[in-house]
Amino acid sequence: MISISQSLRLIFRLYRRLSGDCQQTARFTLLILFTLFLAVFEQFWYNCSRPATSQVHFVRHAILICLSFWSGFLAFPRDATAYESLAYGAALPPSSRLLLEEWLDQEKETELSHYEVAVADLNRDGIGEYVLKPRKCYGKGGFCTFIVLAEGQKGALVLGKISAKKLALGDSYHTGVQDILAFRSNNNDYEYDIFVWDPLASEYVQNGRTEG
Repeated sequence: MISISQSLRLIFRLYRRLSGDCQQTARFTLLILFTLFLAVFEQFWYNCSRPATSQVHFVRHAILICLSFWSGFLAFPRDATAYESLAYGAALPPSSRLLLEEWLDQEKETELSHYEVAVADLNRDGIGEYVLKPRKCYGKGGFCTFIVLAEGQKGALVLGKISAKKLALGDSYHTGVQDILAFRSNNNDYEYDIFVWDPLASEYVQNGRTEG
């Protein structure tokens, strides 16, 4: 039988895999469910404790207050940073395929078929950037070296190379460019390093770590 702690960890794990919009819906749904639970619990306890002494009333309200804080914790998790999972495997237009194939051939001497590609508009200019993930990763700990590319006037431009188990897009921006979250921990699914755009270096650089 699954314990309460295991159930809560499963709920949080599923929650963190949702996109930002889905997370807001999940928080709102949890808040409604816990509010209904508290109302039913209060009525049940009231019926069971009649006639109640002042001490029983005090204990009952103290527990209800604790439950209220707990429900708020579940409905609005302490790590408020939402993230968006990258969608690999979308069909690429011929021009994008050619851009990536030429860069991989020149820089890596490999083919596009060895990579999965996700498209994301990191600077909100209406033009997608590309995140390349190797189909087979041989890094220590199962890490992949993700390559972030953009379309330049003379071919693809490297925006960053990040070693991680998984990448996701953060809900924050630095200098107008979306942050990238790198998940690397073997023990904590909610811990990630934050990479932000450095305009002086013209690449993504690590700017901190969040432990879930």
